[in-house]
Amino acid sequence: MPSKHADYVRYIAEDLLAGLPHITVKRMFGGHGFYFEGRMFGLEADGRIYFKVDEQSQPDYELAGSEPFRYSSKDRTSVTMSYWTLPDDVLEDHEKAVMWAEKAIQAARRSSMKKKKPRHT
Repeated sequence: MPSKHADYVRYIAEDLLAGLPHITVKRMFGGHGFYFEGRMFGLEADGRIYFKVDEQSQPDYELAGSEPFRYSSKDRTSVTMSYWTLPDDVLEDHEKAVMWAEKAIQAARRSSMKKKKPRHT
């Protein structure tokens, strides 16, 4: 995981989220993805940590003053993803971080369930 934020990402995955089994980290697009049982629930970009949100969890992030992850596409349009910054107090508290990670994991599960299409026989 050689990158300028590798130590920070390792700290998040191994220390802050200690106790959550099966967390893996993969390099991606200049940042890192956090995965639980093969599902991405978080990402690191430019040293900021973002967790997956959906309609159930997004209000918690809005109340905390978090911001969504945005990037510019090749045609220079702004793309907003369903990942929001973790509040500073969550990044400083193991118990809160695990709670928020569990909510993000649930949002990732719900999201993948929505993407599955019903089978027609």
